[in-house]
Amino acid sequence: MAELSCHMAELSCHLAELFCHLAELFCHLAEPFCHLVRPYTKKTLNL
Repeated sequence: MAELSCHMAELSCHLAELFCHLAELFCHLAEPFCHLVRPYTKKTLNL
């Protein structure tokens, strides 16, 4: 039983790691988009 909970903990750890990598990837993808949008929003806010 303890072994099972250990495997579950390990699995959730791997899932968390995977989620982290996905979030990082998403950040990298969003970065150029942010650079494009930022000047536009600045102009809009200045009006």
